[in-house]
Amino acid sequence: MKHYLTFIFCMIVGLIMAAGCGGVKRPEGMPTLYKTTITFTQADAPLIDAMVILKLADSSHSKWYSGGATDANGIVIVRTQGDFPGAPVGKYKVLVSKLASEPNPKNPEGSLTFDLVEPQYNDFTKTPLEIEVKAEPENNFTLDVGAACKKEVK
Repeated sequence: MKHYLTFIFCMIVGLIMAAGCGGVKRPEGMPTLYKTTITFTQADAPLIDAMVILKLADSSHSKWYSGGATDANGIVIVRTQGDFPGAPVGKYKVLVSKLASEPNPKNPEGSLTFDLVEPQYNDFTKTPLEIEVKAEPENNFTLDVGAACKKEVK
């Protein structure tokens, strides 16, 4: 549950920054960003509407948040600080989550939340997904998150 809360917190911060930072001046000290695109698949199909976070592999803390959401083709165009296209050079662990809610049959006023991607992909210590962003005009990756799943988030 701790990992889900961290993931959700990071995504909320990123979305707030994306919504409220239009036209924001580039922050002082921000490293050079390189275009980074990741295509995600699950069970041989595009992984749609998943949240993605890149975390530096050599450090669990980074001043610069990078990530985004996959589109209808399973593609995320990585942004840093929610507003700036690209990611800094580095080796990253890739965290992926896709949550869905359904009515709770035991409690009509409540709902159940399910992760549609195996939980290991949303755990920094367990995710096998890694990329290395290089100082190149474009960094393109394709990653697979295995079979479809539906696990209740507790």
